[in-house]
Amino acid sequence: MHGTYDPWLIGLSIGVAVIAAYVALDLVSRVVASRKTKAARYWLLGGSFSMGTGIWSMHFIGMLAFRLPIPMAYDTGVTLASLLIAVIVSAFALWTVSRGALSVDRLLRAGICMGLGIVAMHYTGMEAMEIEPAIAYDPTLVVLSIVIAIAASLAALWIAFALSSEMLQSAVRKKAISALLMGAAIAGMHYTGMAAAGFAPGSHVSDDLTSISDGWLATTIGAFTIILLAATLLAAIVDARLADRSARIAEKMRKANLDLELRGGELTRANELLRQEAEERARTKIALVESEERYRPIGPGNRMPSSGLSASRRRSPTTAAFRTTAISARPAGSCPIPSR
Repeated sequence: MHGTYDPWLIGLSIGVAVIAAYVALDLVSRVVASRKTKAARYWLLGGSFSMGTGIWSMHFIGMLAFRLPIPMAYDTGVTLASLLIAVIVSAFALWTVSRGALSVDRLLRAGICMGLGIVAMHYTGMEAMEIEPAIAYDPTLVVLSIVIAIAASLAALWIAFALSSEMLQSAVRKKAISALLMGAAIAGMHYTGMAAAGFAPGSHVSDDLTSISDGWLATTIGAFTIILLAATLLAAIVDARLADRSARIAEKMRKANLDLELRGGELTRANELLRQEAEERARTKIALVESEERYRPIGPGNRMPSSGLSASRRRSPTTAAFRTTAISARPAGSCPIPSR
């Protein structure tokens, strides 16, 4: 049994994939920026749900674009299981990129796990199609879809990590181009997987009361995804602008504090020089006073300072005898020493 595709829904699915990729890149930046804050956990949880829902919605819109000549219905439990897989894969991707340096080994392991998770989400969603007999798959195309999913995951993780530290203004264009490439890769993986599916002639929908109709599913998924992605993107943009403004204010304050520290250092050095100059002037003044005292001339008005002997010692016989001996021993013709 051969099916056809609705061109409008194909375009819509690719558009959702591109938007989801852009939101994912923006969410990576927010998770990385808030890595050391309490908000990191909330960005990781909310981002995982939004990103996973976007990928899952692209997948189901692409499935709805495929039209068989029979009515289609989808199992509710399996559909929700595929959504859960998409959210878990998205959480793993955001967590991997936000952990710090992305080594080649960690990139390969994370890319392979993420690619296999996307493949699991896709083929789980295909199993939600309530059709009998069961879908048969072309092994070659299945392997090709797996390779595309892993390659797209590796590219997405590398691009997300490379752009995670970009500032708001410089990253918009890069994220837009990267989102186009990632969206095309995701869509390529999906439609390769769809091409791998084969439907036997005479296939029909099984009768199940828990099924979801095509029209309700398309309307619900489309409206919910657009609202969710738009709200998430708006929140990420507002948060990025606030963070950017805070970063600029913090940088200005850092420069102002640095300038104050430099000026404070200059004032400290100037005060130290003034203190040293004052001490030097004080030492010079003391030296001058001591020099004047040492070389002051002896005259009637400038008596020599006392020898330091007490009055009682100057009047003692020993002292008098010393003076007599000194005078008698004076050479003839020398000037008399005035007695005190």
